[in-house]
Amino acid sequence: MLSGRFNFSRFFLRFLIILCSRFLTFQTCSNGAAHAVLGSSFWIFTVLVKRLAMERESYTVREASRALGLSVPTVIRMCEEGTLQHFVSPGGHRRIPSEAITAVRTNGRGRSSTTPMPSSVLQNRRERLEELGLDAQEIRARRELEKLHAEQDDEAERHAAHTRERETERQCQLERARAERLRQERLKEEADTEERRARLRQQVQLALSVTLPADLPFEKQRALADALEAELLRANAEDAETAIPIIKAVTDRFITSLLAEDRARQQRTRVLESVLLEVRWTSGSTEVDEAKATDAVRGVLSSLAPDATEIEMRRAAKAAIATIREKIEQRVRRNEIIESGVQEIVPYLERLERAGGISRKTLVDYRFVTALKDSVRTRLQEELTTEGPANVRKLVHELVDGELE
Repeated sequence: MLSGRFNFSRFFLRFLIILCSRFLTFQTCSNGAAHAVLGSSFWIFTVLVKRLAMERESYTVREASRALGLSVPTVIRMCEEGTLQHFVSPGGHRRIPSEAITAVRTNGRGRSSTTPMPSSVLQNRRERLEELGLDAQEIRARRELEKLHAEQDDEAERHAAHTRERETERQCQLERARAERLRQERLKEEADTEERRARLRQQVQLALSVTLPADLPFEKQRALADALEAELLRANAEDAETAIPIIKAVTDRFITSLLAEDRARQQRTRVLESVLLEVRWTSGSTEVDEAKATDAVRGVLSSLAPDATEIEMRRAAKAAIATIREKIEQRVRRNEIIESGVQEIVPYLERLERAGGISRKTLVDYRFVTALKDSVRTRLQEELTTEGPANVRKLVHELVDGELE
């Protein structure tokens, strides 16, 4: 066989690769798609065979030089001289027919045969038509292959989507199962905790009935019961041997604290009563003053430390009522000045009667004098600020003169 352009191993390997790809596609396709795969493989095999046949009919200059054992320039000169039949391909390259190679080998250099060879134009057209037919068949085969690949991709995508959907559903089921398991565990834990608390409440009630005073207020009993239950839960006490020491220790601390609070409350009560007694004994104090003093003393006592001594309490309480007592004393002094001014009304009227300013009848008119005193007292309460006794006497004279006019 001539060692020309044709390479049977290369073409066979190419066809084998395409056939394997078609076989793999055939394994994953339906019956109709499988027939299409086999049909496209047959078309590709036909294309390769026809190209093989075409390539065996002609050779390039280099392939012809190898076949004839001549140099490439010699083959070109023979083509130009006409001693070697050739034609020009559509790409502009010289091609030597296989008959011309055989003729030169048989007859030597010269005309290849007395039989006229087809013209290069006809030969060119024939090969061109064959190439176009082969290209069209190859294009159809490629389109079929692309179509099969697209179908295969669609099938793979559907399979992947179905797989993802099943995986998502499986994950949802696992998550629901996990949530349900956690809920059951939480319910069981809550039930166990409630059962433990019930047992602890029984132990606490039993201990309280034995250790607590009978006159202890209900609020204190409830507070102690809550403290005992919290301490027993924290210590994870499950039996009486573990719970009894804890109950005794918490109860002792609670009673000690309760006694200390009671002593502090008694001290504050004594201090409050003694300070209020001072306010009550203050001349001119009223119930309003006592209420203000009570609020002030309670506020300052609540701000002291729980362990404050009674001396500190008394000092703070007296400082709290000092302002109130000062206001009481100021009000008392002001009332005394006003009353002294009111007492000046009758002597002033007597002087006016002696001087002929008023009649005797007006002087002894009780209703007139009482109304005059009330009017002057009201005016003094409105106008009096810090005047001394002399200024008050002058102000009273002016007010009486105004009333008499």
